[in-house]
Amino acid sequence: EFFYKSPETVGPEGTCHLKDIPPVYVWQPEAEIAFVIGNHAKDVSIDRAYDHIFGYVPFVDISARGMNRRTQFLPKGQDGYALVGPWITTADEVGDPHKIQVKSWVNGKARQDYSTEHMARKIPEQLAWLSQYVHLLGGDIVTTGTYHVGLGPINDGDVLEIELEKM
Repeated sequence: EFFYKSPETVGPEGTCHLKDIPPVYVWQPEAEIAFVIGNHAKDVSIDRAYDHIFGYVPFVDISARGMNRRTQFLPKGQDGYALVGPWITTADEVGDPHKIQVKSWVNGKARQDYSTEHMARKIPEQLAWLSQYVHLLGGDIVTTGTYHVGLGPINDGDVLEIELEKM
């Protein structure tokens, strides 16, 4: 399943404005790793996927839960519903992206703590599949999904933090 994310992302010290669009029951941050395309990727094979990855970034996907999912745009794609950075760690510095601990906090309280080894779809498989349908360009960011244990709601004024091992 795909979700549109607006390119209007929020940097590490920025503010995500939660829009009061009924019937939103809860806003939920999802900590994950994302990869940055280094050179164009179209019809990439699984065994050549890493050749197209420049690096990795911490990524927080904000979802508005409880909205009509007939369209994925409003629940996930509004401006500012993606928090990225603060920097790109190059692929050679990361090594195996499936051996990274991802942690998140809301107002200083631990939320998520998982390893990317538990990803349902590994990064080469994701890139190979996506590049069949989308011509990815250098600088494009592809998010990889989250481990759902520890997810919970946020409210206006909450402070979100994310930490990815090696980044």
